[in-house]
Parts: sequence; structure tokens; C-alpha cells
Amino acid sequence: MLLKCSPILFVLLLSACIQGRDVAPPPPAPVLDWRALPVDDAAQPQYAAWYDFIKLGERRARLPESDTVRDIHPVGDYYPRALVTGQGLAVTVPRAFARPGDRWVELFVELDEEIDLARDVRLDVSLYGSDGAEPLAACAIVPDSRVGMLRVDLRRLDLASARLSVSLSVADQAYGQAQVLLAARAPERPLEAGRRVGISIDLPEGIPDDPAVGLTFSVPFPAGALWSQDGLRLVTDQGREIPAQTEVLGRWGPEGAIQWLRFDCLARATDGLNVEFSRPTSDPGASALTVTEADGRLTLDTGAAVYELARGASPITTIH
Repeated sequence: MLLKCSPILFVLLLSACIQGRDVAPPPPAPVLDWRALPVDDAAQPQYAAWYDFIKLGERRARLPESDTVRDIHPVGDYYPRALVTGQGLAVTVPRAFARPGDRWVELFVELDEEIDLARDVRLDVSLYGSDGAEPLAACAIVPDSRVGMLRVDLRRLDLASARLSVSLSVADQAYGQAQVLLAARAPERPLEAGRRVGISIDLPEGIPDDPAVGLTFSVPFPAGALWSQDGLRLVTDQGREIPAQTEVLGRWGPEGAIQWLRFDCLARATDGLNVEFSRPTSDPGASALTVTEADGRLTLDTGAAVYELARGASPITTIH
């Protein structure tokens, strides 16, 4: 099958392949994220059913325990009991840790029915590190619903464990406070710097293996092993970098670690192809493209292929 394209379109496509850049990701979410849950809305019964299911699991997990337990459970526990002092709020923690591929730890904050949301109600949320001296992240929430989901991102701050504090005040008067220990689990199979994964290039019969060919392939990654494309590169068996574009095809959870990553590149089967887990040792600002001119011809060397251009209906005379 032969595809024709205009010289301008080809130059645009060639430029994209040469640069090997990815589309900029959306702005990161905050470390502390609040979402109201309308569990009292009769028009949306699914919220109440979901929250009742969460609380049922919490009650079952606590059957052997006394309701008078007043200390914080070990970090990384399922359905841990938050330490609550004062009155007016309750905190439900289905899972006090982020799994290796997850970004968020989710908690549910419920205000007592006696709390009048029409008054000046405020939740002050603070996240502390191991030293516990100063909060590493904080936010003030004015709730418009009796129940809300609080999401906490320990990955952003590179925290293995942390202490979360949620304080309730009404009309500037302190009512209650809840504290819980959280954790972010490390991957079971971390990627070591310098490690390579070989990619086998199986060309169709009749296609020579010496010229560079366009390739598209995807690579899976263990949970929590890869969070960004930065530091990944394609190299030949001799270690020469091959310009490439990458696209995240799947993640282990919402905004979680990368599960599948797609690569698009030009490569020669005879050179070998590998995914390397380390940052390039050369200057990252240096261009992989070299352009030379001789006898009225331009030669573009992308590292993966060499293009010879000349004047005429089609500027590309040779690819090798």
C-alpha cells in the first residue's frame, strides 16, 4: 500500500518524529483534594448506597474492637480507626495506604446531622511528615454537603508515610478533630537505572532489515515502577539513542503509575532496539538532528535515518 503526502505534511511529520516530544500533561491536581458527596439527595440514591456499603465494610472490620479505642491504628491498615477528639465529625478510611500503582488515598468525612451547614462551617486539613513539626500541605474547606471524599496524594511530596489532621470549626468555634496515619507503598519490582528491555523487530518477509523502518510498539510496566516518561529512551545495542515519541495508553489507577506506554520511532533491525531506564548522559538540550549541505543538497541525519533533500517536485531524493 502506497501513501502519498505533500512535502509540507511530510516535513511536519518528520519534525514530530525528530523531536520525540510528548504532549504536555494537564496541570497536576492538588495534594489535598475535596469532593462533596450528595448522600442525602433523594434524586441520586446511588451515592447513599455506595457510602452505606463503605461504612458496612468498616463496621465489619471493627467487630472485634471496642468502640472506646482511642489511638491511631498502624499505618497501611485496612479500615483503620481514626483518632477523633471532640464532636461533630467522623472519618471513614477504607484503605489507609496507596497501592504501588495508585496515587490517591481516599477518606470520607461525615458531619453530624446537628451541624448546620448554613452557619460558618469550615474544615481545616493538614498533612504532616514524619517529623510532624510543620504541615507539608494544608487547605481550608467550606463544605456544602454533609459527606465528602478527601483525596490525599503522598506521591507528589515523595512521602512513604504521613499523618493527616482534619479539624472542624463552626462559627470560629472548634468542634472536633480527626487524625489518621497514611502510607504510600513502594513497587514490588522497581526499575533499576541502566536496565534495558530488548525489543525484537520481526519484519515481514521480503522487507530488508538494513533500512530504517517506522515502528509502533507498546511496553507494559509493573505497578508503581514508572510514573513519568522522563528518563526513558530508546537505544541501539551499541547505546546510541534513537529519537522517539511516547504516549501513555493506560495507568494503574486515576492519575496513577504508567501501566502501558506506546513508542513510535524509526529504527534499523540490524542495530537492535532497547528501552533503557535511565536519563541520557549527554546534554539533554543537545539536538539529535544534524543538517549538512553540499552540492545543492541537504542531508538530515536523525540518528535513526538519513534523508537527502534537493530541489524539485519531491524534495526527498534518498532515505537510508
